[in-house]
Amino acid sequence: MFKRKRKLTKANTVLQLVSEGDLSTEISKVGRIYESNPTNGVLRKTVLMFSRLVRIVDRSTNQIYSKVTTLSDTSLHLENEVDYVATTLQELAKDIQQTENKTRKLTDELNDVKTSSETIIDKNKQNQHSIKLMEDYLGEGRSSSTHSLEIIKKLDHEGERHSAATLDLLGASKKISVINEMVKNMAERINLLTLNANIEAARSEGTKQEFTTVAMEIGLLSRQSQQATDEIQSLISKVQAKIADSANRTSTVLSLVNEGVQSISESKHALNKIEEEILLIKPRLDVISDEGMIIVESNSVSKEALQHTSTIIEQLSRGSERILASTLEQKLLIESLSTTIHETIQDMFTLSAVVSQFKLPNRNPENPLHEKVEALFKHALTVRGIMVNMINSTDTEKIASWQLNKEQAEAILARELNQLEAFITSKHDEHFLDSFKKAWEDFQEITQINQRLMLEGQYEEAKLNLVTRGRIRFKKVSDTCTLWLDAS
Repeated sequence: MFKRKRKLTKANTVLQLVSEGDLSTEISKVGRIYESNPTNGVLRKTVLMFSRLVRIVDRSTNQIYSKVTTLSDTSLHLENEVDYVATTLQELAKDIQQTENKTRKLTDELNDVKTSSETIIDKNKQNQHSIKLMEDYLGEGRSSSTHSLEIIKKLDHEGERHSAATLDLLGASKKISVINEMVKNMAERINLLTLNANIEAARSEGTKQEFTTVAMEIGLLSRQSQQATDEIQSLISKVQAKIADSANRTSTVLSLVNEGVQSISESKHALNKIEEEILLIKPRLDVISDEGMIIVESNSVSKEALQHTSTIIEQLSRGSERILASTLEQKLLIESLSTTIHETIQDMFTLSAVVSQFKLPNRNPENPLHEKVEALFKHALTVRGIMVNMINSTDTEKIASWQLNKEQAEAILARELNQLEAFITSKHDEHFLDSFKKAWEDFQEITQINQRLMLEGQYEEAKLNLVTRGRIRFKKVSDTCTLWLDAS
């Protein structure tokens, strides 16, 4: 009885210390968790479980604070990087817009070049057609000039013959003049004979009548001869004048013919020169046409490339705009995340202050099993916490996300459990390990049921399972870890 009284006094002392936040008191003498006295057992179990939870909270708080601090630094760095990216994207968007405008302007200029090239090709074709016509006209002109030259040469020949005939005629007229002069002389002699006859008639009266008649006839003949020779001389003078004029005209014609021959020869020479120049121009025009076609084809290729480039630039512009919008959105999210991180740090300070109100017992560094069991318990608490958040949500996507997180946490716990199983060597620890496995299987069974209920939309039933069956089964997991830590 005295011994029981001392344990009760010890229990009161422990309760007093716990009420003041001191969980470091040695409570092994209060009683075992499974002893017959329920008060001592419950007290020991409560203090142990509470101290383990506070230790886990303290450790988790320190770890979370370290990670959140790192996350805050990363978020700040990321925010600066996003600002730089956003600024760069804005400048890039301006450059892309300027490039797009220049590309459009270049496309318009290429269209103008194409139009000008096609105009040059059309004009060149017209020039080639004109050259062809000129060649035809030159051929006709050469034929005409050759024909004209032949005609003029014939005319020159005929002119020379006419000139020779005129000279012959002039010579004949001169001979006629000589004959006429002879006739005139004869008329004068006849006239002289007539005079002599008259004189003789006067001397010879017997034959006077006959001499008179003869003299009269001779005189008449002389006068007629004189008159005829005068008329012939007049006609010969006129003929000679016309022959002289014709000779002069023939000389003039021959001179003009010579000039015409020379002019036609010069024209033919000029036509030959023109033909030579045309023969030189034709290949050049062909080259211009070929070069024009090359320019048009090159222009088409360049235009197609520019259009392709313009399309890429437009796509790049739209893509950069979307990236910029996404970057600005990410910037807002990062700023919101930074705010949340800052608020979380403040909450961590509050939680650290709350945990610091408790004085925890010193850890036993000589027993590494404690760390592994505590880590296992921590992972079990993580799964339980995920289920609590899942059941408090009604959004399908969030429920699916919590489900994925739960599966990942369960996989980590399974690895920890395998490592712990390989670490255990005593039958005592194997007993607790088997108890944990059994309790964890029972808890997983209810988590699967609650998970199915959440996916089916039966939220209220899942919440009811969480606070009843789920809590009871997880308590077995928690009690197993507490007993294991107390016994080791």
